[in-house]
Amino acid sequence: KKRLFPTAAAHELHALCAPFLASLGERGRSLGEARGSPTGTIRIGAPPLFASRVLVPLIASFRARHPGVGFEVDQASSASQLERLVGGKLEFAVVDSFELHFPRSLPVAVDSLGTELEVMACSRRYAKKTLARGHGFEALAACDFISFSAEAADVRAWFRSFHRRTPDDIRAIMKIQTAECALSAVRAHLGLGLVLHRLVVDEAARGEIVVVGGKKAGFENKVALARPAGGVPTMA
Repeated sequence: KKRLFPTAAAHELHALCAPFLASLGERGRSLGEARGSPTGTIRIGAPPLFASRVLVPLIASFRARHPGVGFEVDQASSASQLERLVGGKLEFAVVDSFELHFPRSLPVAVDSLGTELEVMACSRRYAKKTLARGHGFEALAACDFISFSAEAADVRAWFRSFHRRTPDDIRAIMKIQTAECALSAVRAHLGLGLVLHRLVVDEAARGEIVVVGGKKAGFENKVALARPAGGVPTMA
């Protein structure tokens, strides 16, 4: 399985932006630039954690070779980024929890960037209050959840993976858009939420965070690079 940090696909921004560079010869002349010296702005949507840890360093490397190219980085939700991509407001979108947000009818091309292991977790205090009798299906179904969607699609996907069924009703008490916010909500004893396993390893070892079912009950979060289908996008 591909891992997100680092991955060969995500490690070279030049490769991600190759469609732009391949199409800039004609446009470069109209901008008064020599072929191979592109100018303009590339608009990329990405989750905040990916943007700060992966995208920003790659942008720095890219601009060392192409100083005439600027970037706009959108850190809205994955669903919003896909809407903006289809609407021509982004050239690329790095989409977190890709399979939950991607309607097959969308006119986009997709490349996998890898996976990140997510686990269902809560604070020790919340676990003592609500899961004292164990982590069985009925006990979990009665919990409060922090979710990345109003329909709790991520929570339902985890239940299907771990329990092979989903509750009739999931009490999603907080909708969030970032991994950092999900972890903050878990630490604030608000309920159960899917968090990146690598971010809670130390807290789980100290007993401050409870991982339901352990690492083996984790959920593979698929991250993908989406771009407009049927042609090369143009730079702003």
